[in-house]
This record gives sequence, C-alpha cells and structure tokens, in this order.
Amino acid sequence: MLKRTAETETVHLPAEIIAAADRQVAAIVRRCCYDDNIVESVARSCYLQGVRDGVQLAASRPDVVQAITDARP
Repeated sequence: MLKRTAETETVHLPAEIIAAADRQVAAIVRRCCYDDNIVESVARSCYLQGVRDGVQLAASRPDVVQAITDARP
C-alpha cells in the first residue's frame, strides 16, 4: 500500500495571532453560511491573491523570481 503524503501543512501559531486573523476573517466566515458556491468563491479569492502576490514579488524581487525559474526542472 502506498502512503499518501499530506497536501496541506498545519502551522501552529500563537493564540494572539490566531485571534487577530479570526477578527479579520469573521465576515467571510459568516458569509459562508449563506453563500451557495462558497468553495468556488474562496478558490477564486485564493487564486487572485496568489496572482497579486506573484506580481508584487516580480516587481520588487526579480532576483527571487529568477532563482525560482532557474530551479524549475
């Protein structure tokens, strides 16, 4: 039998950081109770945030982008 590897990583943070994050996402959590396609909405949000982060990284740290590109197989 093949052992599956985890697709996600659990990160343990101090309680005060978790509380701050909870305050920021409380409205999103409430909306999840009423949004019929919340999975798609969250997936789109994560994707668009990743694109934004990538653009910011490319603009501010082209050396990091180049290192990532060079490391690709």
